[in-house]
Amino acid sequence: MNLCYQVQQLLDRTKVDLASVEAAGYLLSKGKSLPKKKVQQMLRDPYLRVPLIRELNRYNQLDLVKGRYFSPEHIARIMLLEKLTKEGVVSNVQFVREADVLFRSEPQRAYIFTFDLDGDRSRLAVVGFFSPEGKESTFLDEGLVNFTLYTITRRRQARKAEQLLEEMKDW
Repeated sequence: MNLCYQVQQLLDRTKVDLASVEAAGYLLSKGKSLPKKKVQQMLRDPYLRVPLIRELNRYNQLDLVKGRYFSPEHIARIMLLEKLTKEGVVSNVQFVREADVLFRSEPQRAYIFTFDLDGDRSRLAVVGFFSPEGKESTFLDEGLVNFTLYTITRRRQARKAEQLLEEMKDW
């Protein structure tokens, strides 16, 4: 019995959990299709939604995600938390705004957040990059997160966000 068949059987028989997302990723890597019903079950689970969307994005299968489940702001927040958790205790993550930019000669959208790190308040982060509104839903899942190492006042947020975005253009 081949491994793809075994993984497909595992995906079909089990309740949805993180192993289901990993099985889906394996099947996609082998060029296999996923059962739409199982994809929808995983998307309905808020803990599995972003990991599954990231797998689908990796294999250009985001067309399986209905619009209500694809939230670039939420995906950006998860990407930010993944990056910052290595730095310390993160709290009070607040969405500030979106920024449309040209990245790698393509129009893209970045998400700007403020956050507290280890009690140090009002830091700023930029997370990118997502397709602009009105285009096919895609995003660059390359760890494109840039943030300040110090507090930023509200008055300086816009200017600092532009600076962080400019730094990212060289990545």
